[in-house]
Amino acid sequence: MFAITTSLRDHQRQRRRQPALSVTVAASRFSLPTYPFERENTSADADAPNDAATGTVLGYTVQVRNDAGALDFHVVYYAGWTNLDTITAGQGIAVRFDPVAEVFGLAYGDGNDVKFRTSTDYTGLSWNAATTLVTEASAIGSIALAFDDIGDACVFYTLGTGTTLKRLRRTSGSWAGSGTNWSRSGSVASLTGLSAAWNADYFLAVTGTEVTTTHERLWAVAMGDTSLPTNAWSSLKAIAEADAAADLSFAYPHVCMVNGFLFATFQQIEAGDVAASRVMFTSVNSDGQVLSTWREPFPAPHGERHHDPPSTAPRSPTTPPTTSSTYSPPACSSPRPAAMARRSFRNSSPPAAGGRPRPAARPRSPSTFPPGSPTRRSCSASATTCCFSTAW
Repeated sequence: MFAITTSLRDHQRQRRRQPALSVTVAASRFSLPTYPFERENTSADADAPNDAATGTVLGYTVQVRNDAGALDFHVVYYAGWTNLDTITAGQGIAVRFDPVAEVFGLAYGDGNDVKFRTSTDYTGLSWNAATTLVTEASAIGSIALAFDDIGDACVFYTLGTGTTLKRLRRTSGSWAGSGTNWSRSGSVASLTGLSAAWNADYFLAVTGTEVTTTHERLWAVAMGDTSLPTNAWSSLKAIAEADAAADLSFAYPHVCMVNGFLFATFQQIEAGDVAASRVMFTSVNSDGQVLSTWREPFPAPHGERHHDPPSTAPRSPTTPPTTSSTYSPPACSSPRPAAMARRSFRNSSPPAAGGRPRPAARPRSPSTFPPGSPTRRSCSASATTCCFSTAW
C-alpha cells in the first residue's frame, strides 16, 4: 500500500465542488430576433388599401381603409367602422402615431390632392378636418408617412404608378409648399407601393419594376434626416427579385423598425396557371441599416389567437385596454384587411445616436401598461409592435 501525498489528502478533505451551468434561451436565429405571429382579423371584408397604427398612450389602435372611395376608420375593440370622408377609390392611405403631439396622423390621396388630418386626441375616436398639403398635376398613387421623435414628419407619395416619388416634409409644425422628387427615378420603370419608418433617417420599402428590364423588385432605400445627409437618397437595395416573364409581382410593402432591426412584409402575387397570393416576411440580417443584407423572404407564418378577444363594448377614452398580460395590440401597416397577423415586440434598443437632441419621454404611471406586457408605440424608430395584413 502506498501512502497518498499530503497535498492530495488535504484536497480530498475539502468541501465538494458542484459543477455550475448557466443557460440563456433567446428567441433568435443568428442573433436576429424571431417573433411568432398570431391571426388577429379574419373578417370577410373586401380587399382595400388599409393601414393601422398603435399609439403610445394606453395603446389605442386605429385602422383606416379606403373602401371603394369611402375613407373609414376603426378603433380596435370598438365596434364597427366609421366613415371619415369620401375620396377617390383605390388611392393610398397611411396612418401613424405622432409620439410628440400624441395624436394619430393620417395622409391620403384624393384625386390629385395629398391630404392630411390628425385625430383630436390619443384615442383616434374623433378627427380634425382635412388639410390639403399639395395638389399635383396628376393623380396620387401610393402614400407613406413617418414621424420622428421631435415632432417633425414626412409624407412620401407617388404620381400614379410612374417613376416619380416625392417627399413632403413638416418641420417645426409647417409643411413644405410642394413635393420634391427623389433622385432615383432613372433606376425604376414603375412604382406600385410605399411604406416608411424613421430611425435617425427615413427608411422606405418600395415595390415596382426595374428600368429597362422591367423585372419586378422590392427595394429598400433610405432618405437622410440626421445620420445621412439631409434629404439625400441612398441607392436602391433589392430585397426581392423576379424576372419580368415570371408572372410574379410584388405589392403592398410595409416596413417597421423593431429593436434596431428593419422588418418588412409584402404581397407576392403569382399569376400563372395556378394563381396564388401570399404575404412574405423578411428582415435585415445584422442591424437596422437599410443597406444591410436582407434575409431571403419567406411566407409569413400565421398562428391562431392564444387569448380571448376583448369585449366589443365601447370603453371610455380614459379606460385602459384589457389588463391581461397576453394583450398585445397591433401597430404598423396593414395593406389589406381580409386577415391580419400580429406580433408584439419589446423595445430594448437605445435611441439612435448622432444628429439632433432627443426630447424627454412623457412620464407614464405604472398602471399605464399591464404587468408583463410590452411597451406600446407606433411603427417608427421606437416601434414595439407590427401588424401585417394578408389576402385570403
